[in-house]
Amino acid sequence: MKTTNSDQFRRLQKNISKVRTGISFQEKLRTALAPLQKKLKAFNAVKLSCDQTAEHIKSQAQHTERQIKMEFEKLQQFLKDEEAARIAAVREEEQEKSEKMKVKIEKMTCEISALSEQIRAIEQVLIAEDVSFLQFSLHRFLWCLGRPPADLLEKKTLSG
Repeated sequence: MKTTNSDQFRRLQKNISKVRTGISFQEKLRTALAPLQKKLKAFNAVKLSCDQTAEHIKSQAQHTERQIKMEFEKLQQFLKDEEAARIAAVREEEQEKSEKMKVKIEKMTCEISALSEQIRAIEQVLIAEDVSFLQFSLHRFLWCLGRPPADLLEKKTLSG
């Protein structure tokens, strides 16, 4: 088969057309690539900013946590000190009141002893008076009966 110039020309045009189509496709790709690269760069910048913000949030949270712990430690220490002070005050008050009660109890014990002694003394006097009264009453009774008390005394000594 013999190729003619016109066939060769057609093939050449086809090849040129393919090459032109290829160049325009590359240009289209390059044109589409530029905004994508720009968008990627923007996304990377936003991601970097987000990473930095996340790190800042984490750092801030740790700092706040340390501050909270310190405040609660101070509060716990304050409460311990307050507890110790109140307990000391209660114990001191207890000591003072106990001492006053001890003095009062000692006074009451002395007064009870004194009263008990007085009661015993009075009871002894009463017993002695009862005996004397009974003896006196017996003597009167005997006189009334016409018996002299001396007889009674002699009988008592003889029988006793």
